[in-house]
Amino acid sequence: MSDQANKAPTPKRKPSRLRKSKITPTANEQPAPSAPPPKTKTKPKSLVKRRASNSAGLLLSVVERCERIEAERKDLSDDIKEILGEAKEAGFNPTIIRKAMSLRKMDPDKREEQEYLLNTYMDTLEDSSAASDQTDPDEQ
Repeated sequence: MSDQANKAPTPKRKPSRLRKSKITPTANEQPAPSAPPPKTKTKPKSLVKRRASNSAGLLLSVVERCERIEAERKDLSDDIKEILGEAKEAGFNPTIIRKAMSLRKMDPDKREEQEYLLNTYMDTLEDSSAASDQTDPDEQ
């Protein structure tokens, strides 16, 4: 047999990984210019899977949060309907209550403008219906 068969295999040494921040040039040495990383057209499969996994997790989180808020909104809507039902039993008109609520949410200037326009339109409609009533007395 040869000498190589009798020798025990030598263990392979791992290359040491030094952090760039720990290596500092001495006064006489110039730092080595850092070469830009090689550009690759394809991403490693592990990176793609990790990003897809993160994206899927984020998407699932967003969907679940929206579903939870929609369920809460439905519960709140049911509560409002129940309260308006109680108001109706007490003799109030729920439609008018909803209108009052929407008016209270409005900016006062915008509300005043809408009331003015509504009154103007109503006056115009009343004037035109009164005029049409006066011109057709013979057709009855």
